[in-house]
Amino acid sequence: MKGTTGHPGRVVTNDSFVDNWLVIAEEVEVTGKEITNYAIDLVCDPKNQEREHAVLATMGGLVLGWIPNGESTELFDFLMSNGGVGRANA
Repeated sequence: MKGTTGHPGRVVTNDSFVDNWLVIAEEVEVTGKEITNYAIDLVCDPKNQEREHAVLATMGGLVLGWIPNGESTELFDFLMSNGGVGRANA
């Protein structure tokens, strides 16, 4: 994402987001065998009590997961100084 440095682009997810991933895969017709490139919205979640610098990864309004704790501080600060939301190609 322009304005940040060195973010590896990883997203952590869990079973509670499986249905969201399936909806997105169906909408973009992903079979799991091809490489795709889509825009992911990154949304700060400052009220998240489990993650101090929580940044959600969303697509089409569906939460897919979050940026790992150890990698989200700089991104969270950048996003918060720019309205709390950003977009990245994935």
